[in-house]
Amino acid sequence: MDPEVTVSVRGRLFPSEGGDSDEIEVISTGEYYERKGSRYILFEERQADFDEPVRNVLKISADGVSIRKRGLVVSDMLFREGVSHVSHYVTPFGGFIMGVRAHRVSIEENGDEMVVSIGYETEINYEKTSDCEMLITVRSAGKRALEQRNC
Repeated sequence: MDPEVTVSVRGRLFPSEGGDSDEIEVISTGEYYERKGSRYILFEERQADFDEPVRNVLKISADGVSIRKRGLVVSDMLFREGVSHVSHYVTPFGGFIMGVRAHRVSIEENGDEMVVSIGYETEINYEKTSDCEMLITVRSAGKRALEQRNC
């Protein structure tokens, strides 16, 4: 994988009490590097109506996948199959306690592309709120354009 990458993060949320699912996608350029057996992807995302970016650090290791957000949003999420992880999630509108429990974490690598697929449930203030799917595609920036993928 080249140090300069293109990152696509697509997420889908299914509310626990039913209703319509919600889908988001972020596409950004970023940096890729390896250190001590872990792979790191650094990238920024922008929120509508805000100037300050959210800086993301995606870490992929034998222990699982983690996402650390800093800036406009502050959170630390760890995805490890069968393990619950609880942390604070802070937004411009306030903060709350958020828990995630992954039931599926898969990582596929093919040359200049890596695809991380995560199925998980979320809790807010210790109450289950949704089932979620996240698909993260990382490609060397010099390679072909990002293809559309479904979660």
